[in-house]
Amino acid sequence: MKNMEKILAVLILLVMVGTLFIQVPKVCAIEANNQDKALTFLSDVVKLNMSLYTVKLGSQFVDFPPHWNGIAEEVIQYDLDWKNESILYVTCRFRDNQLYGCSIIASRGSPIYVEPQITNAVDSAKGILDRYMTYFQATYIKELQNVLNTVDTTNTVTTLGNVKLVTSSTIETESKAVIDKFEWIYTVNGVDAPQNTFRVS
Repeated sequence: MKNMEKILAVLILLVMVGTLFIQVPKVCAIEANNQDKALTFLSDVVKLNMSLYTVKLGSQFVDFPPHWNGIAEEVIQYDLDWKNESILYVTCRFRDNQLYGCSIIASRGSPIYVEPQITNAVDSAKGILDRYMTYFQATYIKELQNVLNTVDTTNTVTTLGNVKLVTSSTIETESKAVIDKFEWIYTVNGVDAPQNTFRVS
């Protein structure tokens, strides 16, 4: 029983730290609909079959990280349950009402998607970028796609213009699941700007 309750693997992690090619406004007012944004993101970008899951709000709080100069971070956590066979813990993070991070952890079973998942890591990342760009109308994603289109294997570093893509694969300790990581880093004159990073794994 305890083994079933353990976290098996981080199945998807989509994080945007800082801002790639865009400026975030400094004025912030927390919107009541960030819960809806998070659930729509899970449905439209991650492609979870949300019609099957019972969704329970775990927690929701607002913080003001000192390094963000007064910009609020809102954290929303959900428990998703399908017949006690697929249980997911979801954490979505908003900065200035913009979703910048989402992690999904399976504590039991596997996620249920609306369509079969692509097993090729590069093609899967391309699909996530496509849906992310459509959902957020984020035109800067095109630059990330251009770099990704030049990659066909993992464990590589590829640079195109001012964007560096680092790809790698690791094996999760307990579940032995393979986790492929794609990290795009904006560079200035060849120097990384880690505050402007986009990650998918």
